[in-house]
Amino acid sequence: MLHATGEIDLVWGTMQSRQAVVGVTPGATLDLAAADLSAATPRGTAGALVERFSETEKLDLVSVLRRFYAGHPDSFQQVVLYTTRPLNPIPGTLAFEINVKNAVTGIGLDRSDDSAAWGSAGALESVVYMDTVDQYLATDGFEFLGHEVGHRWGARLRFRDPGGTSLALLGRAIVHWSFFLDSQASVLEGNSIRDLGGGRFETVDFTRRYSLLDQYAMGLRGPDEVPPFFYVEAADDFRPNRGYKAGSTPEAGVSFTGLRRDVRIDQVIAALGPRVPPAGQAPTLWHQAYVLVSDAGAVATDARRAAVARIRAHFEPYYRAATDGRGEVVTTLH
Repeated sequence: MLHATGEIDLVWGTMQSRQAVVGVTPGATLDLAAADLSAATPRGTAGALVERFSETEKLDLVSVLRRFYAGHPDSFQQVVLYTTRPLNPIPGTLAFEINVKNAVTGIGLDRSDDSAAWGSAGALESVVYMDTVDQYLATDGFEFLGHEVGHRWGARLRFRDPGGTSLALLGRAIVHWSFFLDSQASVLEGNSIRDLGGGRFETVDFTRRYSLLDQYAMGLRGPDEVPPFFYVEAADDFRPNRGYKAGSTPEAGVSFTGLRRDVRIDQVIAALGPRVPPAGQAPTLWHQAYVLVSDAGAVATDARRAAVARIRAHFEPYYRAATDGRGEVVTTLH
């Protein structure tokens, strides 16, 4: 309701949304400012005024990155965020990765560049959100961090079979390896699967490394360095007796029957094209920045700072080993 004084009342009969962005705009402008509508601030702006409402507090990742760049160089391909209390902006997830920029083709990702929106002039490719560091005070949690870092490149590979382009390698949300793919215990899910013969298989390990297929997507191995691999089709007769699916969480000690399907890397290339840039031209050195976000509600204690520093330092040798010495990551700010 617009009053003669220029004041505006926003009135709702009922509220059903758990979160929303509410505001007013004069139209014909892309300018936008965050507002406190109850306090009628800020005043004198020419563009839209909006305020975010939510039942829970969530971290504004873009604002964090922009504040980070105000005091640090734009020289990192990936920024890893920890917080001092739970502020996850995507409910139901433990951690997640956002692809900000991608110029790589042949790995199932579209080309894109949203780095400017995050405050970067083009160096930033990925943001990893790990949520509260308190859950990592006693453990590095690389089964989670390595997983999210790997999402910069995978897992999105398809392959060509007689029926067309197949998604059979993929599982949960079509961005993780299938439970039934012998992924060499990839950190991006799937399992290490043993062929027992007679049409029976068993999962024997999971979440250990970046597989050869992962390393191909990362630009660390050429196609000639990826031998044929397999997945199991029409899996059945599970032991233990549960309804395992392609999107199931990796688990060792599960046996099942099915049809072994071997896949060659040239079938992946037939579906997606060659990886460009290829191994040998793709960068093998990855620059990360680690950020701990705190506020008055939960300060950055010495223990929390030490945990992030420990994780940062330990991730360098972990990444080197997990890529079979093919990749290096630098985690210092200078």
